[in-house]
Amino acid sequence: MKTTLLIIGGSLCLAGSVQAQVGVTAGLTYTQFTTATRRHPQTFNSGGKVGYQVGAFYERKISERLSLVPEVQFSQQRASLNIQDFEEGYQVAYQARLTYVSVPLALRAYLGKVYLDLGSQVGALLQAHEKGTLDTRSVFDRSPTAVRAFTQSAPDSYQRLQLASLVGLGLKLPAGWAGHVRVTNNWGNMKRNNQPYRYTGSLGNVTCQASLSYQWPGKP
Repeated sequence: MKTTLLIIGGSLCLAGSVQAQVGVTAGLTYTQFTTATRRHPQTFNSGGKVGYQVGAFYERKISERLSLVPEVQFSQQRASLNIQDFEEGYQVAYQARLTYVSVPLALRAYLGKVYLDLGSQVGALLQAHEKGTLDTRSVFDRSPTAVRAFTQSAPDSYQRLQLASLVGLGLKLPAGWAGHVRVTNNWGNMKRNNQPYRYTGSLGNVTCQASLSYQWPGKP
């Protein structure tokens, strides 16, 4: 929450000082993990969950229809995961909550009041949290003690830096407001394979954002 207030407060100060195309944005995220199984006895399912994001951005015109839009964004991404490993004999189901500070950079093209964003972003992992249950029961051991709940901080389970491509679509509204949607797709494997009872394949991340933004007027 402190990070959120700092982002918004900093953008307000910047807007007052430069009187330019500075804005703030806030909205919801929907994250889905994607997989590429490396070991056949292991299966994996992911369910999307809703999170949130807030940010500040600066839009600089480079032509009549094109702009560069750098941004600083604080986001929380959530997803549920269910893993079965038939070789090792366990099933784990948990929810992951990942907190990032990201820096997107987009090229924005206007067609009237509609605009298209294309670009990339780098994200730094601040926190990772996992909560769920682990079931290690087998046909020989049906003891209830073989099922346990866990809640844990898990920053070492995920890569600290995440690179992603982005594409977005927006609509300019009256009085400096705008609504937009954006999809980001990370590059490479976001998971570290150093934790027991976890997915051993390559783990990806696709996030959809739906946001409302406000932009201060530029210089006349």
